[in-house]
Amino acid sequence: MSYVRRNLADGESVLYEGQVYWVVFLRPAALALLAIFVLVAGQVLGVGDQWIVVMLAPWAP
Repeated sequence: MSYVRRNLADGESVLYEGQVYWVVFLRPAALALLAIFVLVAGQVLGVGDQWIVVMLAPWAP
């Protein structure tokens, strides 16, 4: 029994119950992997913090 069904008040009923499809998580997972790759590559290549500041400068206030 779902959380919603357990917490219904008297006279209430569930009209529709949906689920999140696994494909929804592909983009965030890909972006996380890309971020990890960039951070690891930066450490391996010895790129300092100045590179990150330069890359973020157009978006940072």
